[in-house]
Parts: sequence; C-alpha cells; structure tokens
Amino acid sequence: MPNVLTSMEFERLLSASGPTAGEVRRPSDDQHPEKIAWIQCVGSRDVTCNRDYCSSVCCMYATKEAIIAKEHDARIKPTIFYNDIRAFGKGFEFYTRTRPLILGCGI
Repeated sequence: MPNVLTSMEFERLLSASGPTAGEVRRPSDDQHPEKIAWIQCVGSRDVTCNRDYCSSVCCMYATKEAIIAKEHDARIKPTIFYNDIRAFGKGFEFYTRTRPLILGCGI
C-alpha cells in the first residue's frame, strides 16, 4: 500500500532534508493529505499471539508525529487509533498538553 508508512519513513518525510523537503505529501500522488491516521497496539498485549507486552513508547511517539505533522501543515486532521493510551513519563505533560489537538479513537 503506497500511502502506508512506517514511523521511520514518516520521520524521514517530515525532515527538511527528506524526499519532500519537509512537506507532508502522500507517496502515491505527491498531494497534501487532509487526514492522517496512526494505528497503534496491533497485536500488543494479546496472549493468543504470544505478545503480552506493551512497548511503552508507541503512544508518545505517535503523539509526537501527529503534532509535528500538524505543525508542518495546519490543515491536517490527525487521528490515533489505540486500545488505550499508556503515556509513560513524568507527569505525562506532553500527552496532556497535546491531547486536545489530536482526535483519538479507542478501539
């Protein structure tokens, strides 16, 4: 799927030295997206898949990427799909500060 990116690919896309010079563009047609979704918790904490752990970094990493994408293009509507938010860190300041800016969707 040409418009599905890994976190590292998306970071590179946002980089000023990246393939789009920091502009958020879809790989398939080089257009500016209106909506971007992050899909979290796929298979995590599912004992039937032998994955009873949480990485403890994905929630904050996706939140950071969503905020940076919005900083690059204010028209973007970011959505993070998750089981639950596990915002690790002292006081969770980053998550609580950015939560109103991101539409979240608990699955």
